[in-house]
Amino acid sequence: MTENQIDASTEPVDLDTEADLPDPDKSGDEEADKASSPNAEAAKYRRKLRAAETKLEVQTARTEMLIRREVERLAADRLADGTDVWRDDTQLADLVDGEGLPDTERVTARVADLLDAHGHWDKPGSTPPASTVTGDGKPPGGDPSASWQDVYRNG
Repeated sequence: MTENQIDASTEPVDLDTEADLPDPDKSGDEEADKASSPNAEAAKYRRKLRAAETKLEVQTARTEMLIRREVERLAADRLADGTDVWRDDTQLADLVDGEGLPDTERVTARVADLLDAHGHWDKPGSTPPASTVTGDGKPPGGDPSASWQDVYRNG
């Protein structure tokens, strides 16, 4: 490679917006030649494209993170740890609707499946205690209006 040739692969890419501004140290004729060059214009658009792609990737990752957190929040209604919803090979695509938003019905169904397989993941207090299930109501055969005096008299 001679002194006049530039290796484009080793040249750093500046994503700063000031890169498009003219340098006051350079002469006007030099700037005009460089700005009119098709390669310079193409490089400028490539830099803008890379910056836009980077921003898109960041925003896509943030959106996915927010959707995952919402799914975990919905799952935490029944699971002791909402992040357990991702166990057993659950994918985000399985829990969102056609627009990519969390689908409450799909999340609820997946949580029910997980609790069937792993009952110990159930959130404490999300199911009624056994005493509530077996002890609700009055014992059969008793008179609700009877007092202790009536019981001793009729004995």
